[in-house]
Amino acid sequence: MLLELLIWGIVLQVLLGVGFGLVCAYLSWRGPRDPEAADLIPAPEPVRSAVPALQRVRHDTHFS
Repeated sequence: MLLELLIWGIVLQVLLGVGFGLVCAYLSWRGPRDPEAADLIPAPEPVRSAVPALQRVRHDTHFS
């Protein structure tokens, strides 16, 4: 009996989590409903490629 309740609780939590995730994904995909609110969201800045730092490798390390 206890095991059955535990399994149903886990199943219910998984279904609620998946449903909530799908609702959030849909709302995020749909975007803001108010067209003026879209101006409040800052546009992403372009990605700047940084100069890669040189990696110093020690070649004198040997396992005996």
